[in-house]
Amino acid sequence: FYPVRTGEVLDSSFRVIGKLGYGAYSTVWLCRDIRYVWHTGFVADYVAVKICTRDADKSTQLNRELDFYERVSSMESQHPGQAYIRGLYGKFELDGPTGKHLCLVHPPMHMTIR
Repeated sequence: FYPVRTGEVLDSSFRVIGKLGYGAYSTVWLCRDIRYVWHTGFVADYVAVKICTRDADKSTQLNRELDFYERVSSMESQHPGQAYIRGLYGKFELDGPTGKHLCLVHPPMHMTIR
């Protein structure tokens, strides 16, 4: 696992606020987007950053997850249920003490934090 510190800035963009959860291949962190505006024009002041373990790139589960996000983002659907599918704002890599870690940037889910 990547050794995240509260207050750390990831990828020159995301200030870590606190841990949201963890799993076998990742930890998820609530972050403040200090750039605030994404290259797509989307404004998101808070994001959830999923930091995968170094071994996660060998996981077929992670590959399926990335394929799913790419497929969903390429769809042009007006289905009302699409609003309930978590999107992927972007991804980046972190250099950790034991190697590279893939990071996925998502909108935070469920409760508003305003």
